[in-house]
Amino acid sequence: MQAASYIIFVGLMLASLLKGLCGSELSCVINYKSWLVPRDINLRWTIKDLDTDASAPDSFHVIANWTSDGFWGIFQNVTPTSCACAYNPALGDCLDFREPFILHVHVMLKNQTTIFEEQWQIDPIDCEKPPAVGEVNVTVLNNHSVNVSVTWSRQLPIPRATEAKYYFMYRKNGLKDWKEVQNNVSRSTTGISTVVVGLSPFTKYEFTVTCRKLNLTGSLYGHPSDIISVNEARTDEAPPSMAPELCRDCFSIVHSDRRLCNVILYWKDIPIEAKNGLIQQFNLEVSNITSSASTFSSKYSVPGNVFRYHVTLPCRQLYTVNLQAGNSAGWSDESSIDINTSDSPISEVIPEVNRDVNSSLSVSWTGPHLVTDTRHAADSRASVYWCFKDASGECDQSSPIVTVPSTHLSLHLSSDHPIGRYRVGVAYDTGGIVWAKCIYYKPEAVTKLSMALTVTSDGMPSRTLLVQWTTPSCGQVEPVYYISEFVLTYCQRSEQDANCTGLGTSVKLSNTLTSYVLEALNQHNIYLITMQSRDRNGVLRMLASANGSCAPDTPDARVAMWIGVAASVLLTLCVGLIVVKRVRIIIERRLKITLPVQWNEQQALITELHSIDRSGSWGNQERRHRDPSPIPYVVDC
Repeated sequence: MQAASYIIFVGLMLASLLKGLCGSELSCVINYKSWLVPRDINLRWTIKDLDTDASAPDSFHVIANWTSDGFWGIFQNVTPTSCACAYNPALGDCLDFREPFILHVHVMLKNQTTIFEEQWQIDPIDCEKPPAVGEVNVTVLNNHSVNVSVTWSRQLPIPRATEAKYYFMYRKNGLKDWKEVQNNVSRSTTGISTVVVGLSPFTKYEFTVTCRKLNLTGSLYGHPSDIISVNEARTDEAPPSMAPELCRDCFSIVHSDRRLCNVILYWKDIPIEAKNGLIQQFNLEVSNITSSASTFSSKYSVPGNVFRYHVTLPCRQLYTVNLQAGNSAGWSDESSIDINTSDSPISEVIPEVNRDVNSSLSVSWTGPHLVTDTRHAADSRASVYWCFKDASGECDQSSPIVTVPSTHLSLHLSSDHPIGRYRVGVAYDTGGIVWAKCIYYKPEAVTKLSMALTVTSDGMPSRTLLVQWTTPSCGQVEPVYYISEFVLTYCQRSEQDANCTGLGTSVKLSNTLTSYVLEALNQHNIYLITMQSRDRNGVLRMLASANGSCAPDTPDARVAMWIGVAASVLLTLCVGLIVVKRVRIIIERRLKITLPVQWNEQQALITELHSIDRSGSWGNQERRHRDPSPIPYVVDC
């Protein structure tokens, strides 16, 4: 009889194995309401290629029964893939879950067509799940260890140490997987406890406890208990384990009057895993190291959520900047850089939106001593930075700057923020960061650039015109492209149409100008003025045009002109008189005579000079006309 029973049992096990290989799997869980008293049993199986979730439950007829040592029963709570039964010895609905039993399942359609039939040999010891552990208590000891304990419930039997193994587990808040505590568990009449060590400072953890049953040989069996109690705790703070990062050129000169420079110092936030607490303050120290005679040191306190600071320093000097961060537990180490407040070699930074990827920028820059176009040349001396802008267009003081790898000149942006929110800058050879004025688009991606062009002669001198224009500023809805220079052209407009009568005159203007004065114009002509832009590729694009005529000469201007002419004539006469006077003085000195003033006296003198010239002797002439008292002549202009 026993041999026959054994043969039947082996046959059933083989059949169950073959069925399992065909795709059927069974799971069994016996839940306990106390350490010794079971509560219910839950059995689940799989049916290959059958989507029971998509089928109506009333489409099937399911029979699930059990047999054990001559006893049998039928599960009332069934589905096509599960059955359950609550333990109730008074009603005798289910067996007492102590002995192995055979489960037989038969699933049919309503038309009695069998779609699944299977049976399993089940040992209840493999299905047992002990009751969940009660409330978990947590006490923080310091910044790296926590005490975790469980207090016994007086209403439930307490398992002996040889009947259960307890697992203390923890994980960082937000993670999925638990880690088991390897420390020894302390056991007492009131409960169990252990100390979790090696935790990170100022980090929130979750703690829980589960257990499994032990047999007489000390082997584990059944399922771990459910997790119903999870307690949270945050470890204490510790001094920051890293210093805030000061990159080699994390500064920007925003204004300089050649004597004093307004400098903004930037730094990066400490990684969250190294803060070890709430950063409350940054200590900033700036020291002049150019010469011993002018050495000074200034210290500043900056709130822990601010990542920039304005200082005013003498220009063209070398400084050392030291920075450290502090929380309630202490201070980090210092980070240090040297900065030079001389002019940067970069004059302009040009970030452009790539056509293929709207969330990507290509960055280039220009300078008087740099390569004309550096868009495609990765220069190790250049560093690209970006930050989020605030309302004033500056870097948001609570948003640390971000460094782009030096091997890349393309900046990939997050689609979570509009492109206009970003600010891009470049530092070259430790010259400080030069921030771009705008984020531009490729010229071919901009259909039209809105521009207002005005021409006026009001308040201007005669024969001049004032030309003014405006271009869209950054942050507007309309995209803009980079303008390397403006080209202003003016010409005489034809009376028949709006075209020029000639080629006109063109003037190249800096892209920073917003006005220009045209001079030496004809007051009788009407001028056509056009404004064009030249992009990075040298292509000219029309922006705007306008007409204008200069103001005619006013009466005051004509009066001023005649006064100028009269003054010129008087000046010429005066100069002539001065020359004549000078000649008379020279003659008097050379000939030692006084020139007469009256006309008849001048004629007499000229006659006498002619006679002297003919005779060749001044002395004879003097004897013939000797006069003891000559009358002096005075020359008067």
